[in-house]
Amino acid sequence: EDMLQGNKKFEDIITDIAIENAPKNVNREILQEYQKKEKKLLNRIKMLKRGKHRAYSKEKKRTLENKILESEQKLLESRRKEKLENEKRCIDCMKENPRMFYSFVNQQRNRRNEIGPFKIDGELIYNGNEICEKLKLEYSSQMSKKSNTENSIQFEENNEDDLTDIVFDKKNIEDAIDELNENSSAGPDGLPSIFLKKTKKTISKPLAMLLRKSIDEGKIPDIFKLEYITPIHKGGSRQKPEQYRPVSLTSQIMKVFERVIKQKIMKHLILNHKLNKGQHGFVPGRSTQTQLLAHYNDIYETLMEGKRLDTVFLDFAKAFDKADFSIL
Repeated sequence: EDMLQGNKKFEDIITDIAIENAPKNVNREILQEYQKKEKKLLNRIKMLKRGKHRAYSKEKKRTLENKILESEQKLLESRRKEKLENEKRCIDCMKENPRMFYSFVNQQRNRRNEIGPFKIDGELIYNGNEICEKLKLEYSSQMSKKSNTENSIQFEENNEDDLTDIVFDKKNIEDAIDELNENSSAGPDGLPSIFLKKTKKTISKPLAMLLRKSIDEGKIPDIFKLEYITPIHKGGSRQKPEQYRPVSLTSQIMKVFERVIKQKIMKHLILNHKLNKGQHGFVPGRSTQTQLLAHYNDIYETLMEGKRLDTVFLDFAKAFDKADFSIL
């Protein structure tokens, strides 16, 4: 079977196993238990207030008032206990899942998470579909148009140090899975990173087979190329589409494949001295700090020689969005 059929089979097996074995959401069950308890207390308070309104004797009214106060106190205590348990759960999982902790904090701060309404040409847009369309137009406008010019660089057909294939095994897949952040959410394929990390010994072999077929056949399943885009408000007016930064959730499996391929390509480039000596970004063992040290050294040597030195700092706006991938 080909790559696409193999991936579909892998998806079906994972889905069946998840449906059969995935535990229920314990937190949701706890929440439902509190909600049932609160609903009972609220109904009791409503019934007691109705009885108090109908009561004629002062003694009966006083008795019902005491029962109402007692029920209201229980309701407050229940809500206080629920809040404390939520806080405790968030604190307990802060190291393993900091995203849950900060999400809870942001909820308590009553942060506004809504998008829009957008004001376009003096008209306010509230409809969700129209808001999505405006964001789509905004994000696509930031990308550069495909270049019509062909790459004029001529490469020799046969070089001894060409990278003609990517050789890997399931250990490389497992190492790439280890690099994933276990708190990363799932992409459109529905598989979160925590699932891959917990099952890496089992799924590393089929994933290695899928990647091998993908490279050999030159195919990537469509589900791996899709992404969820979440607009995050950067600040400023909420009525302007350009004030929302797109954050993408992509397939965790695709991230694993990309890491394996990147590691092999980088190893080839470094061993064969294909990288410029001045390259510090995205190179193992190098960083902005090593770049600055090299630059400071150049400044020092130039000044010691009594020469003039000018430095130009360039920052390309939306550099990744404007890269023409067709000529890379």
